[in-house]
Amino acid sequence: PGHQEIVGLFAALIAYGRVAQILKSIELILDPMGSSPRDYLLHAKTSRLNADFGNFQHRWTRGNDIIHLAQGIQHLLQNHGSLESSFAHHLAPADTDTLSALSLWVRALNSEDMKNSLLSDPGRGSACKRLHLYLRWMIRYDEVDPGPWTSISPSLLVIPLDTHMFKVAKAFHMTRRKNPDGRAALMEINPRLWGSLQLAIDAGVDFPALLVAMHQGQPLSPIEARLGVRTRWLLGDLDHPATSLRRPQIRRDIGRGVGGLLWDFARSFADGSRPEVWRRDDRKPFYRELRGRFTAGAND
Repeated sequence: PGHQEIVGLFAALIAYGRVAQILKSIELILDPMGSSPRDYLLHAKTSRLNADFGNFQHRWTRGNDIIHLAQGIQHLLQNHGSLESSFAHHLAPADTDTLSALSLWVRALNSEDMKNSLLSDPGRGSACKRLHLYLRWMIRYDEVDPGPWTSISPSLLVIPLDTHMFKVAKAFHMTRRKNPDGRAALMEINPRLWGSLQLAIDAGVDFPALLVAMHQGQPLSPIEARLGVRTRWLLGDLDHPATSLRRPQIRRDIGRGVGGLLWDFARSFADGSRPEVWRRDDRKPFYRELRGRFTAGAND
């Protein structure tokens, strides 16, 4: 994970232009770092960075941009131990998305407040497509995203909005904005991908499938939602008994012993609720969230 988060950041920020040129530029950045990008950046002096990247060029990105980014990463690694910890440091418990933390993180990456063509700031209205793409790679865990960051919830992610995604959103009438800026991503498009979507699908209304069918001009059959469908956040429901088992004072306050807590939790399954993230045919979201829970617990 320590190497993935560094390689991923360089790769995401260079991901503009032709694919062949992107791959070549990423190779030029990573080659001097050898097999351990983290160790390289932790110990690289300015003279070494100038020698390795001074002549770098990728379209309008120049060597100074790479050098300043490397120095910013070095600063965060030295102060926080990892890019994940440095990002989590800026997250507040009340945050409902990553925008505020991302803005602070970008400013921390901008060593000595130097202008860097690679680092856009969501606090200034930018859609920050490549930075949101990076966060998606780091935080989500599936067939595409490696998900080495386990301490940050995927529910905070904001959609990486480029011109192609913006055209799709416009076609689905998910935004009225004229430009793919941060306001379109956060205020109009992201909220339409709502957190209770799984409940709607379980009740028989598959909104993503309907949107695709509408866009393709396919006829839509009448849908009658199933009433009484209940969904529960299983890992969230585990928090109460787990916390109570660890803290005797809570058990005394609520008047329940260990056996009573376990019985209450087991009995809660009798209402027929479906765990939100657990699906036998799609288990990775549950494993990802479970791993994040264990990691968070180990850090507490």
